[in-house]
Amino acid sequence: MLPAATPPIAPANGSEADTPSIDVPRDTTPTFELEMLVSGAVLFGLFQLAGELEQWVHYWQPHVGLLGTFLVSGGGMLGRAALYGLIACFVTHLAIRAYWVALVGANSVFPGGPRWDRMRQLGPIQTELTRARVRPLSEFITRADNAASIVFASGFVIALSLTTAIVIIVPFALLVWALQRVLRMETALIVSGGIVLTLAVAQIGASLVDYQRKERLDPESRLGRAVRAALRFALSTSTPAVRSLWTVLMTNLSPKVAAAAMIAGAVILSAISISRSQADGGLPGASNFRFFSDGGPGALSAARYATLGAEPDTRGPWIDADVVTGPYLRLHIPYRPLVHDLAMPAACPDVRPLDFDDLGSAQARAATEAVLRCAARIHRIALDGRPLDSLRLRFLADPKANRRVFVAHVSVRGLAEGEHVLTVWPAVRPGRPAATAPYTIPFWR
Repeated sequence: MLPAATPPIAPANGSEADTPSIDVPRDTTPTFELEMLVSGAVLFGLFQLAGELEQWVHYWQPHVGLLGTFLVSGGGMLGRAALYGLIACFVTHLAIRAYWVALVGANSVFPGGPRWDRMRQLGPIQTELTRARVRPLSEFITRADNAASIVFASGFVIALSLTTAIVIIVPFALLVWALQRVLRMETALIVSGGIVLTLAVAQIGASLVDYQRKERLDPESRLGRAVRAALRFALSTSTPAVRSLWTVLMTNLSPKVAAAAMIAGAVILSAISISRSQADGGLPGASNFRFFSDGGPGALSAARYATLGAEPDTRGPWIDADVVTGPYLRLHIPYRPLVHDLAMPAACPDVRPLDFDDLGSAQARAATEAVLRCAARIHRIALDGRPLDSLRLRFLADPKANRRVFVAHVSVRGLAEGEHVLTVWPAVRPGRPAATAPYTIPFWR
């Protein structure tokens, strides 16, 4: 938006009265400078922050428990969606502002608009049709100015709405965690989801009743008090800053268009954040790798080999390389708190948590050996179908990735040249059906 004190520029061959004016609200004229400053300064930081957020989620996700899984995964998903929304907002805003600067510059250099007397390259009919479709640049300057400000505000509404949803995630995580103490995991999730769904339906129903009945609804009646309580709870999930900015946009723009745009934006950002899928195929007219398989028989999973470039799996085992040249193969089995914390006591009733003050005591050493033997029993490691019953596991803590793994050094001395297969069975929580197939990791000598 142009500063209010900027005087109009008179054309060289016309009077000042012929100069088209730019009608911009006086109380919003300074915001274009702030908007461009914020967009330009923050956009670079947002790209950096997106990478930091991914590293933060990846750092904590491998070793959190039930409550932490909801907080880290849910918070990471909402934070990622909010960052994507802000990045899209600022990129769109800068693009519109660049268009606006071009309009303002052209209007200041050529304030008189088109010189129709010099339009000699067009015939009279085309010139007539062109003049009917050409508008003063001041109209587009105002539209671009307003569009940039609305995009700027709408992006913040979507982003802040997604981040404030953490208010819902925290109670839900605490509810699941509490119910899991007395119920099975699946039952706790179903009950918690049912409670959240009931609250959501109650809020939607209260809003519909309030809208449909209007003045006929007595606020002091039992129904009126129930509607007020449900709507008060719904409004409490968003901050006054978000609600105020949202209300200004909703009441000054087309309500249906604004609501549809914001809901669609939130849904799209959440879907992108959850899936983060890549376009592997499915494009009309493309080959789509019809004779290639990313998984199953005949495929190598890059997550099973640390040297193939993929990030090691946080659920399944991996080895260092697909080609083993030394006398030992190093196998990593990630410790999953959500699974191992329940599976190990169920499979080995004699194991105890390793919370000793003196780790060198005889009691601590015996407890450690019991845990490692139990892990080996659960995962049933085998080489070329031959069980490695005497294989010893050890603990390994990776401080960089904040990952905890069981490590086994499998002897490959005497193996013939060619392909060999290492199999590792996954740990299973009590009450869950046993795994039907182990992880298979091919390697070559």
